[in-house]
Amino acid sequence: MREAQSEQPLIDIRDLRKEFRIGKRTVTALDGVSLLVNQGESVAIVGESGSGKTTLARTLLGLERCTSGDISIDGVPAHDWSRLSAADRRRLRGTVQMVFQDPYASLNPMRSIGSTLSEAIRSHDSGIKDTAGAVADLLKTVGLSPAYTQRKPSALSGGERQRVAIARALAARLPRSARQRCSGRPCGQVSAGG
Repeated sequence: MREAQSEQPLIDIRDLRKEFRIGKRTVTALDGVSLLVNQGESVAIVGESGSGKTTLARTLLGLERCTSGDISIDGVPAHDWSRLSAADRRRLRGTVQMVFQDPYASLNPMRSIGSTLSEAIRSHDSGIKDTAGAVADLLKTVGLSPAYTQRKPSALSGGERQRVAIARALAARLPRSARQRCSGRPCGQVSAGG
């Protein structure tokens, strides 16, 4: 029997529905999904292609608005991100981040890796003093050399791009600790050698 948790859940999703209108048809992507993730837990969502995994993650992150149901992230009602205060949005973005599935489309091809990571760091902490040092730390955390700051995505392999995408998501924990990451198969192209 599982011991009762005294803390509020990190993520609490109840009876979540998401429908899409395609022409005259309505397609139900999520049909009554409920999920509870407690502090310190890791949860994997698995299923076949088209089963709603990405839609669930996008809805959790406010990239899609749910049709009905409730979402709470760290005690903040998050079923409609457009109604959140700027402070609550900032708080939630420091709590949940997404590592997009496609490393080729998830990075701006015109920006250097250092520029991309610096922007991510500053968006979570505009007062950070040593952005370059934080970028170097993020790159080391994902197994890349700080020399990658000058490179553009086109100079990286798929696995290296995915490592940069993971580093960008980890930027939310600088200086605070991000406690949850959402991903759509983020490590599919990451090999032990990069």
